[in-house]
Amino acid sequence: MKIEAKTGMSLFIVAIMVLSVIGFVLVDLGGTDTKRTFGEYTFYKTSDGWRAKIAGQQMYFNFVPEQVNSIQLDAQSKQILTTSPILAVTYDSNDVYAQSMGQLQYYMEQLLNQNQKVFITRGLTNNTDFPSLPKLTCANASQSMPVIMFEKQNTTQIISTNWCIHAQAAGGEDFFSLADRILYTILGVL
Repeated sequence: MKIEAKTGMSLFIVAIMVLSVIGFVLVDLGGTDTKRTFGEYTFYKTSDGWRAKIAGQQMYFNFVPEQVNSIQLDAQSKQILTTSPILAVTYDSNDVYAQSMGQLQYYMEQLLNQNQKVFITRGLTNNTDFPSLPKLTCANASQSMPVIMFEKQNTTQIISTNWCIHAQAAGGEDFFSLADRILYTILGVL
């Protein structure tokens, strides 16, 4: 009788494991939330975010284009983003969202270096605690090296003053949507 109980329990555990694997496969393959098309691009939901093939490269994003397309982006910012081969990305290291902004710098640098479309230079508006990063503010912005400055504000928008792009958001997740809006613009998706 003990052998049958062990066998029954083993079969039960195996059945749960097999059904779990089948469930994960079905969720990953189907459903309207796992595949989205935007223009000529198809985005697939993965555990790493939304994946799409852009300019011959597999790239991952936090949001699909229709989720960030409504973020205000002025004409001057769009012109800068679509024509500049070098961009400096900066933020205030003392900001309450500094950790998120630092992640975005790295995220943008990795994605654009993979694409080799734009070279990203990282900096901080106040580099006292991080002397290995250059001090970059809007005062450093020029035609040859425009600056993108992530800033906490009450509205989520992307606006420019001269060669400085102000990527403004009210909270943490909004900064990630700003980054994807900027990336999609640079890559020609939006």
